[in-house]
Amino acid sequence: MSIYKTAMKYMGIVLVLLFTLSGCNHKEHAPAAAAGDEAEPIKVTAYSAKSELFMEYDPPVAGEKTGFLIHLTRLADFKPVTEGGLKMVFTPSAGEPVTFTMPAPTRAGIYKAEATLANPGKYSLKLITDGKGFADEITVSEVQVLNKGEKPAEGHAGGKGAIAYLKEQQWSWTSW
Repeated sequence: MSIYKTAMKYMGIVLVLLFTLSGCNHKEHAPAAAAGDEAEPIKVTAYSAKSELFMEYDPPVAGEKTGFLIHLTRLADFKPVTEGGLKMVFTPSAGEPVTFTMPAPTRAGIYKAEATLANPGKYSLKLITDGKGFADEITVSEVQVLNKGEKPAEGHAGGKGAIAYLKEQQWSWTSW
């Protein structure tokens, strides 16, 4: 009887392993991209002496609203910025700067903004925080605003094939 129990035990382990491994081979296939599908989001990481910026946004098109998802981390303790406003100052190569302001993060460390830039071209972007006890400025050297119908240049930081690792996961691990 003990040989029977041992065999059943190992058979159970083998079955669990087979089910687990068969799940690892499953690949989800994304539908083929249609001709008019949107481009992959642009991802930017930048640093100042006090903070880290991770930002995602769709390629901006002149005259259309673009959403920006901005993650800000304090480098002193690697925690998210939890208070204070954020200004986004877009400065074109020629012309006057355009400013968008968010009064506070949507969630800890995360600001969401919608910006409409009227003219195509290259802009520099300055992000200015004014949080309680935390003020900083981070510069992103280039944001390319496209003409309507124009496609973004190949090779932007889209992250194809990268493993998604959210800033919120990093922030939660720093509290261990």
